[in-house]
This record gives sequence, C-alpha cells and structure tokens, in this order.
Amino acid sequence: METYVVDTSVVLKWFNQENESSVEIAHEIYKDMLGNVILLIVPSLIIIEIINTLKKGKHMPAEAIKKSISDLFSLPLVIKESSQAILDQTIEIMEAYNIAAYDALFVATAKDEYAKLISADAKAHGKITDGTVVMLENYK
Repeated sequence: METYVVDTSVVLKWFNQENESSVEIAHEIYKDMLGNVILLIVPSLIIIEIINTLKKGKHMPAEAIKKSISDLFSLPLVIKESSQAILDQTIEIMEAYNIAAYDALFVATAKDEYAKLISADAKAHGKITDGTVVMLENYK
C-alpha cells in the first residue's frame, strides 16, 4: 500500500466544497483511503488548521465544525505527533524554501515517513522541488 501525507488544503475539500477547486480529485483520495488503496498520514497540527479555516475562512457554525472534526477522527488517517527530528527538519525546510513553519511541517512529516505530500497549496508547496510534493491535480 502506498503511503502519502495530505495537507489541510486537501482534507478541507472533504468537509466543505464551497469555493473549492479539484474537489473530485480530493474525493478520489478520500475513496482510496477508505478502500485501503493508500495510507494517509497527517501531522496533528492539521486539526487546528481545519478548525481555524472552517470558522474563520468558511464561517461555519461551531456545531458543524465539531461534526467535521468528529468525522475526521473517525477516518482511517494516521495522526502523527511531531518529534524533535521532524521539527528540526521543518526548520531546515523553512529556511531552504522560505515557507511558513506549518507548511514546512507537512513536508517534514512526509520526509520522515518516506512518503510524498499531496497538496493543493501551490503557493507554499509548489516551491518544493525535491520530488517530495505531488500537487493535487497530479494525483495518479
């Protein structure tokens, strides 16, 4: 089974499709995860990012956000805590690509898992040129 890390830009498309592009591809990843075709890993930070985006960006009510987070925890995702090694690599990636810590953390998690990161965030992850990142539209 192939292993991927997915970032917030992909997972959000599972919970709210309003004003989102490439929703069909994100749902293909979702189906592949549920069908045990792929294993998905996410850093634990994703939970806070999803809550923030659903509230501040999508203006969802609290109960709907709680339902989305409950649904997230019910999925066969591996939620990975950061280690010193991952955080050290996060800092190196931030410096090398001039990206934010939270964006670099997803790349560092993928590297730590010997996996590729799937992202729809070209602004942050499109800068990664070492083969670690697969942009969402290029999945499969």
